[in-house]
Amino acid sequence: MNYRQLLLAVLLLVPGVIIAQTAEQDQWDEYWEASIHTGYGFLDDGARPGVDDGPLLALSISRFFSRNFSLSFEIERIFSDTAGLPPGVDDNFELNTASLMGRFYTPEHSGFRGFGLVAIGLTDHSGVIAESSNLSFAFGGGVRYQWTDRFSSRLQLLYRRDTDTIIPGNRAADIVLTTGLNYRWGN
Repeated sequence: MNYRQLLLAVLLLVPGVIIAQTAEQDQWDEYWEASIHTGYGFLDDGARPGVDDGPLLALSISRFFSRNFSLSFEIERIFSDTAGLPPGVDDNFELNTASLMGRFYTPEHSGFRGFGLVAIGLTDHSGVIAESSNLSFAFGGGVRYQWTDRFSSRLQLLYRRDTDTIIPGNRAADIVLTTGLNYRWGN
């Protein structure tokens, strides 16, 4: 399956799921959530030679359309550097991603809820080895724990594939692990 077919499948799937989920109206359909997360990005060495793995920071805002589905806009920055450069050359490398992410939740059990996710986004590389923006796709999952009516935490692991071509014909595949705090508001 190529990227165009995958993009078309996601674009057709997400609206259908939202419509089906909104038919199940309850108090969750009025909740919003803001999140701050930190974690670590394990970057593809084959597609980005000399780029080190690095810590990250992510911010997101989510809208719950039902108890079992939310749609998020998320921005993330992975802070890294490049190895093996001559002295005096700036070796900073940043991988910035803005994505639209759908999360599909399982039923709650003792405050815990599992979830699966799919995302489509734009990944921007800024550093000495590349300056480009590319389409990216991600999928993964995780678990969240509801501490109070307003606060929860989330642990998430995702696999992201982007269409950058730092090495022609090669696509980057990164693993991103995050944990953080969520604040929910609304009725």
